[in-house]
Amino acid sequence: MLDHIIVETGGVKMPLNRIALVSVLDPKTLSVNPYDPETLKQLENTIVSSPLGLNPKTDGERLTVVIPP
Repeated sequence: MLDHIIVETGGVKMPLNRIALVSVLDPKTLSVNPYDPETLKQLENTIVSSPLGLNPKTDGERLTVVIPP
């Protein structure tokens, strides 16, 4: 679901799945764990601004993305 999202970080654009591990927590929740914690805020902003209508929450280490019905 998030694989097609392109994130710009450090002046380079790359697919989200190249800078973070996306895991399915349950049928309606994804976990996004950045490989580099410095990219967390950029990941959050990119997901929010995507046309998917998602609003991730962060705990400072990872993002939790609830998929709306």
